[in-house]
Amino acid sequence: MNCALAITLMGIALTTTAATRLKPEVFGASGCPVTFEVPVGWKATVLPPNPEMEFPHSVCSLALQPTNWEKIQEESDLELNDLAIEIQVIQLPFKSAAEAVGLEEQDGEWTIVGRAPMPATPFETRHVLLSRDSLSVAATAYWDSPEHPVFESVVTSLKLKR
Repeated sequence: MNCALAITLMGIALTTTAATRLKPEVFGASGCPVTFEVPVGWKATVLPPNPEMEFPHSVCSLALQPTNWEKIQEESDLELNDLAIEIQVIQLPFKSAAEAVGLEEQDGEWTIVGRAPMPATPFETRHVLLSRDSLSVAATAYWDSPEHPVFESVVTSLKLKR
């Protein structure tokens, strides 16, 4: 009886420790010159190269998803993308990268290219482009948690490695 109790208690302690992360962790991948904070309850992964989907001059692509992404997709009334948030690092300076991701400068204002150009304003769109020298990072949110949005915190934690 004492042996069974000890095993049960150990199982509870191990499960609790493995399943809980109390603060964001910094994610970085070998060969990808960017780091960012992964929010609690989310996971980051490196995407395999996909020439059909990548921007020109792509260095690496990363995905962020809630740990229960498959369940969210199954329960959603909408057809959700395979990725919740995608981050692509592109070996292009800002203006070239902006064109590659569908942004256009008109009369000194950045717009999203489409039938009727819309102003591109910080965090009101789901697309963000950051650049330093000849390296750019394009972040796109296809889905963000309605209860606890994370896109803005991920984008503000992005850092390009030197």
